Amino acid sequence: MKQRSFSRLFLLALCLSLTWFGVSCVSNAHFDYRHTPGTMQRFPVPICHETIGIEPFRDCRRRLENAEKLPLERGSFALGWLPILPYAWVSKAYPEKPGEHGFATLRSYWCQFDVELAVATAGSLNYSHLFSKPCVLVTPENNEETDWIFRGFLYDSTYEGERLTYGVTYLVAPLLWAVGFPNAVSHNRLSVAFQLVNRRRERVVWEYRYSGQTDTVHWLYWNTGRDVDGYPQLMKVALNAALYDLAMHWSRIEAKNRP
Repeated sequence: MKQRSFSRLFLLALCLSLTWFGVSCVSNAHFDYRHTPGTMQRFPVPICHETIGIEPFRDCRRRLENAEKLPLERGSFALGWLPILPYAWVSKAYPEKPGEHGFATLRSYWCQFDVELAVATAGSLNYSHLFSKPCVLVTPENNEETDWIFRGFLYDSTYEGERLTYGVTYLVAPLLWAVGFPNAVSHNRLSVAFQLVNRRRERVVWEYRYSGQTDTVHWLYWNTGRDVDGYPQLMKVALNAALYDLAMHWSRIEAKNRP
């Protein structure tokens, strides 16, 4: 009788494990700044009546010291089949690039960071009411039509994820997940920098840098597939802080850049 009960539990755990892996292996996500929860910075009146253009973000993720020697992907979720280990983990320096492993509860991430972050910046700048003229996306080759250039730099977008096995491997862990234990944890790191450039004088007049991290706990019935939701959330926080700082320093910037 006990052997039959154990066999049923084993089969149930195996079915839960295969079902969860099957669902997580086919799902995907994309960078969605527009529908990310949270307010955007807004000011009552424009502080500048000139035009501003936003360049695509410059990817600086591999310019850190010894970064070229680091692999783009580390760890393995296969470690979850080993007993005693509390979790299996993966770290991705470029979460948008296909790798050998997916994410903790997600298969792939569709994101072109240089463009997505620039579009997010344009949306926040337009909503902020800092500049009276609509913001436009430009490239270094066609920015002659704007008075100011807003530049962005991406320094870090590391993803780290753990699948929690509690030391009992993927064969038994699904039983714990089914009764309410978390099954995974995801960490999103974002480090960006902003510059405001006087196009006529080709001079940087303002700079701001932001670094932050989000931590998301996943359950079998909650937060599955939200492994990368932290990136647009962090970008919104970064832009709110940056635009507030820009507004506070605008009188000094304007005084130094009068003709």
